[in-house]
Amino acid sequence: MNWISWSKACRSKAEGGLGLKNLGLFNLSLLGKWGWRLLVEKNALWDRVLYSIYGPRFGREGGFPSSKCFVSGSWWWRDLGDLGSRRIGVDSGWFSSHSRREVGEGGSIGFWSDLWVGEVCLRDKFQRLFQVALHKDASLKSMGVWRNDSWCWSLSWRRNLFEWEKEEERILLNVLQDVSPLYEGEDGWVCSQAKDGVYSVKSVYFVLLNEVSSVDSDFYNRLWCCNVPSKFKCLAWRVSLWRIWTARNNIVFEHSSFNLEEILFSIHLLSWNIIRARFPSFVFSFLVWVFNPLLCIQSSTTCSPNSPFLLYSSCYCRQKKQDLS
Repeated sequence: MNWISWSKACRSKAEGGLGLKNLGLFNLSLLGKWGWRLLVEKNALWDRVLYSIYGPRFGREGGFPSSKCFVSGSWWWRDLGDLGSRRIGVDSGWFSSHSRREVGEGGSIGFWSDLWVGEVCLRDKFQRLFQVALHKDASLKSMGVWRNDSWCWSLSWRRNLFEWEKEEERILLNVLQDVSPLYEGEDGWVCSQAKDGVYSVKSVYFVLLNEVSSVDSDFYNRLWCCNVPSKFKCLAWRVSLWRIWTARNNIVFEHSSFNLEEILFSIHLLSWNIIRARFPSFVFSFLVWVFNPLLCIQSSTTCSPNSPFLLYSSCYCRQKKQDLS
């Protein structure tokens, strides 16, 4: 019998799977339904019951309850606060990225923190302006005034902006020029993965399933099976994990953007520097290393620097330099 992993069996038949239900993702999408109800069903009976249990900490100002509310309580309540668990391969921001604000009068919408215009919140898109903003927790309604039945934006800063910051401010105003709050109207929520804007367990389940399938990779399986000494395998494994972890921390704590090319370049550069320092017999240039690291390692351990591969790679890199110039 040929065994396959459960994640592959849960893929659709069109993707080579068996179409089985991924229970972890399905339970997560069901839990997300409760998170959605927390957003849209205000003052419902069960909502008032939760408020009576968790008290003032449950205040959420129109949005999802703060993380402090989920420190204690039942397992269901704590799981609800951990909707973005990475234990099953789902990105930690999946729930918030699929839930965006529907603008009414804007009193309960965070101008910087909520997703109400564009694909990302303004806090992440205009990080420098957010740092110098006078009111970082300001609502959308408080960031402008109505004049003669037309909405006028009024942005406040802690200090005078530099010239390059004024350019960012102009870009921000261009983003805002086509959107404005309503004079009267209640703020709402829209699920971006549903056609009618209402959270659907089925649609969100397939979105999560596609996200897990898209990040599946056989890189490490190929790494451990390649025909090179174990010390090189361990080095490649440690370097890749370190750079990926560093990039993850920069995204979480410094709000930097994700750039796959920069991560791959840093992995190539760090591994090349370490191998050159540890193995004096390694004589390949960085361009040759980027061209094919596996053949570089195999050639450095099995043949001389005058090998046909080295000569071919040198010619290839010279041609690449000419093409780039």
